[in-house]
Amino acid sequence: ILYAGTRMNVNNTTITNCENYGINASYSGGEFEFTNNTINNCLYPMVAAVDYCGDISGGDLTGNTNDAIYVYAHASQSSMSTPQTWKNLSVPYRIQGNKNVQVNTDWTVAPGTTIEFEQGAAIKVNDGHSLYAVGTPTELITFKGVIDAVGSWKRISFDGTNILNELGYCSILNAGEDPANTQGSIYLWYNAKLNIHNTSFTDIASCAVYGKILSGQTANPNYSSSNLTFNNTACTESFEQ
Repeated sequence: ILYAGTRMNVNNTTITNCENYGINASYSGGEFEFTNNTINNCLYPMVAAVDYCGDISGGDLTGNTNDAIYVYAHASQSSMSTPQTWKNLSVPYRIQGNKNVQVNTDWTVAPGTTIEFEQGAAIKVNDGHSLYAVGTPTELITFKGVIDAVGSWKRISFDGTNILNELGYCSILNAGEDPANTQGSIYLWYNAKLNIHNTSFTDIASCAVYGKILSGQTANPNYSSSNLTFNNTACTESFEQ
């Protein structure tokens, strides 16, 4: 257990047969490095505050009751405040239910990475900050629900015109929970910036992409899309004043 303010490196270490988490880094204000660890036969290999997920690399985190990095997104632990890259691990990152991950930095998601969401979970990229999630044709980035069902998690929303906001070679599944309020699995605040391409949407309860535009506009001048596919979505791309 790594409490608030802890500075700790855990490298090339084996942790096994835990009743709960192999590593608990859910407290804020620390500095960590987790490299090439083997964690198995635990409830989860690791629970981590949002800001520490970029500190995890390598290793074998499989063979647990839940093979996922459990992303603790409660209160102060819900804000991503330092630039980071979430790496493609042997397990997905699982966002805690009924929480919004607040992106207040430049966030990169590596090709091949999977991020999954419990019910009620969402990501919000705030004004001035960015999400760059661009995979490859052979290493898609996946955003999906823990429950494989239509509308089992909320959305990814963007606010502001940061030129780094880009989604490419992604697979987005199961989003759009509560479509009257969520409106889109990708939600763009007024004229928010996003380049999205080579991405598929599957089992979406709301629109795949929904955005707000200013009075007198017919389109968002900061939005571009290409090579999108839609499978069982309530609608495709929609923008309203």
